Amino acid sequence: MVTRYRFLLLFLAFSLILSACEGASGVTYGELTQEIWIGVGDLWKVELTWSFNQSERQMLQPSIESQLQQRCQRAVEQRISCDWSQHENLDGGLTYSITAIGSGLDKLNLAAFDGKASLARDERNHVQLRLDQPLIPSLRAYKLTVRGREIISSNATTETRESATWRSLGPIQVEMISGGNLPELLVVIATLYPWYLAGGLALVVLLGLGWVLWRRSKSGVPSKSKWTE
Repeated sequence: MVTRYRFLLLFLAFSLILSACEGASGVTYGELTQEIWIGVGDLWKVELTWSFNQSERQMLQPSIESQLQQRCQRAVEQRISCDWSQHENLDGGLTYSITAIGSGLDKLNLAAFDGKASLARDERNHVQLRLDQPLIPSLRAYKLTVRGREIISSNATTETRESATWRSLGPIQVEMISGGNLPELLVVIATLYPWYLAGGLALVVLLGLGWVLWRRSKSGVPSKSKWTE
């Protein structure tokens, strides 16, 4: 069952849960996959999948549910939209799938990195992201992908023109130009500012209708006059 909550408090809940469990010998905290897209105007989207096996689930699920109940009551105060769902794994584990959409690098830092990253624009208007220490030191597997219009430099495991991907919990550093991916941008705008998108579509329709009427008036054939002798 898909539930709408605000992502920031959800992620902080996970962080608090894992911090409470820190120090338990031999404990792992699941498999985390995170994808971040940073667009124009500091609009952003985060997709996160967090999977727990059966033993991890037995240890963490009661705390997860308790923390979510407390923090989601204050969710409306955060202007970060998110859809999340959970499903059972074949091995008896549990997977959370979360999609968060927001605006502003400060909120992205809180949502994706618990506010512990250095994330800002430099004098060239490039986005600079740096995270020196992993948020969760004992994951079974980890993958982070950051996407934009162009990656300038990074210490990623693999890199393309538009994305950088890390597969380890070491330090993260990337310099990039945000933007690109028009479909992603439209999804973000439609989620955060639906009235802007509706107004833009209405304007396009009106302009199109006006153009059609203008073309008809210019190409119309004048009525023929009948001459009588």
